[in-house]
Amino acid sequence: MSNKNLMELFEENELNIASLYSLYAQKIPAKRTFWNKLSTEEISHASDISSKKNSIGDIIENTFPAE
Repeated sequence: MSNKNLMELFEENELNIASLYSLYAQKIPAKRTFWNKLSTEEISHASDISSKKNSIGDIIENTFPAE
């Protein structure tokens, strides 16, 4: 398991979703504009998280197992 904190994982998730939407844009040319717009929005979300993650402070994460 990684040692990333919760905010880093949120940021990474947004970037992963952006990549997925970008792939959809490539695979579905008729909806390219739509998927590219969503991808750009996710990148913006990741940027927002990145710029705020240090000012938010530590978030106490629950220690219960995911299962």
